[in-house]
Amino acid sequence: MLVVDDDAAMRKMLRRLLSSAASVEDIQEAGSGGEAIEMLPSFSPDVVIMDAHMPGMNGAEATRQIKERFAHIIVIGVSGTDDHSMREAGATTVLLKGDVTTALVELLESMAGSTE
Repeated sequence: MLVVDDDAAMRKMLRRLLSSAASVEDIQEAGSGGEAIEMLPSFSPDVVIMDAHMPGMNGAEATRQIKERFAHIIVIGVSGTDDHSMREAGATTVLLKGDVTTALVELLESMAGSTE
């Protein structure tokens, strides 16, 4: 799994949440959309948790590039607002940052249940 957010505290919180809530073998972090794109050839996660609003390459553009090059990767957007650009770029869903802890746990549990 790859967590992409320009806010280090948010990355840390998401990493801690994912480590405790899901059976995730490896969680990597990136501080920008560009950094995430650079990491993907050597680290190919099943899921990317992507912040929508970052300086430089925003989440929508990073998601678009990920889906073009690595169509099998599931991108889950995280935004402070209901950001339609993430869905248009190929994100499976967009979670509001205020609801991210509960919503992300529920989403990952439902995804895990559908693959068993």
